[in-house]
Amino acid sequence: MTSPLLHVDDLHVTYSGPRGDVHAVRGVSLDVAPGETVALVGESGSGKSTTAHAVVRLLAPTARITSGHVRFDGTDLATVPARRLRAVRGYGIGLVPQDPTVSLNPVTPVGKQVAEVLRIHGLADRRSAGTRAEEALAQAGLPDGVAHLYPHELSGGMRQRVLIAVALVARPALLIADEPTSALDVTVQRQILDHLDTLTASTGTGVLLVTHDLGVAADRADRIAVMSQGRIVEVGTPAQVLGAPQNAYTKALIEAAPSLNTRRSLVVPSTEATSSPVLEVRDLVKEFPRPRAAGGGVLRAVDGVSFALERGKTLGIVGESGSGKTTTVRLAVRLADPTSGTVLLDGEDVTRASGERLRALRRRVQLVHQNPYASLDPRLSVERIVTQPLRAFGVGDRASRRARAAELVDHVALPAGTLARRPAELSGGQRQRVAIARALALEPELVVLDEPVSALDVRVQAQVLELLARLQAELGVSYLFISHDLAVVRQIAHDVVVMQDGRVVEKGPTDRVLAEPEHPYTRELLGAIPGTRAEAGVPA
Repeated sequence: MTSPLLHVDDLHVTYSGPRGDVHAVRGVSLDVAPGETVALVGESGSGKSTTAHAVVRLLAPTARITSGHVRFDGTDLATVPARRLRAVRGYGIGLVPQDPTVSLNPVTPVGKQVAEVLRIHGLADRRSAGTRAEEALAQAGLPDGVAHLYPHELSGGMRQRVLIAVALVARPALLIADEPTSALDVTVQRQILDHLDTLTASTGTGVLLVTHDLGVAADRADRIAVMSQGRIVEVGTPAQVLGAPQNAYTKALIEAAPSLNTRRSLVVPSTEATSSPVLEVRDLVKEFPRPRAAGGGVLRAVDGVSFALERGKTLGIVGESGSGKTTTVRLAVRLADPTSGTVLLDGEDVTRASGERLRALRRRVQLVHQNPYASLDPRLSVERIVTQPLRAFGVGDRASRRARAAELVDHVALPAGTLARRPAELSGGQRQRVAIARALALEPELVVLDEPVSALDVRVQAQVLELLARLQAELGVSYLFISHDLAVVRQIAHDVVVMQDGRVVEKGPTDRVLAEPEHPYTRELLGAIPGTRAEAGVPA
């Protein structure tokens, strides 16, 4: 047998805080062989990212390795001096962090950031480093000329490719990829992971892939290690771990994963329609002026979009970033004015509504945003957040608002004590439940859900989707559900609209569209769902 490239033995990591120490990693042991991809999976707080960062000792200032060994190429990185460790980072071990927005220097062209790795380790001079940086960016799938651009001039997928180039330009023996595609659309995610597979396979690089997505692990890993509460609870090949899981936690993760559990449906059975749709849009168009530097003219972001949402049902709108789905929904709920077209709310034309008429529309339509961390005011208590819409519309007095807040918090399955807490004291899933409670405060006819679970782990994601289905069954509320993830839409939506380049390319009942897609783009989105390669028997 080939000796392991990375050997982690009985690793323990502790965080120090004002309320005492937190034992985040508890006796973790794992190996990564040359050319092997090992996926470390688990929920937020399971210890997987802490384990990965402990390998290169890039832990938070409050964290420390209390015991254990991290042997890389015969050297124990847990105990070596910092100077020797700097020589390993980037040269022996490359790291692809999760968020390219905060990981790249905003005031330095990306080519220089890639070249910096070569110069720090003495692998190239200034001129040759620039040339090799351009080659690395091209190998990562980026077009010519990108080296001279700044991070803000690139898309999220392109920035992630830059991080891959930074991590691999020195041809490290080991690559640590920490949630490298969690913020990307499924098609861009597949492209990034395909490039990563190709680059690492050509160099024999070992990969430690940190992810909460079991579908990604199923597709890409040779072995999967499942973490829970700081411990590895199960390890094996994808077929062993996902096909015959032994641990109850692993089984719960598989059950919650939308990409792996295709039989799970939360669609609320609907009664026969007896009235007009709650929302209907007809031939919506939205044009934006192009900058003069881009040639002038107009950009048609939404191009003749039409659909209808029946009362008490969920309509999913899916597509990649830039497909026009969010702009379409902003037009539909009158957060932006269309260039042309018609918007009907409960049969009433609200396309040009303004003043008090538009304010009345706001009361009937509420939103739940993607990011539960950014959509709640951190200074306010949960009670104040949930009652904000009631105060804004002058509904009730202080006592009745407080009672309504208690009722709503109970509706979304949060304990009564949550009312006195602030967002910083809640988990991501709890924050999203608060956002849902706030959206329901005015008893709206329609709730717009903009990627409401994409920032959440699969088990929390499943809990929020179950909550939305229960509320729809109890309250009869209609949902407009925006997502790039067809696996999630398959579980929650009665009907689906697929958008590409500002146009509707396919629409109809979800079961029909996803089982028998007619448009090539719909088939592409379905083929990019993580886990489909494993289902088809494609080897990692």
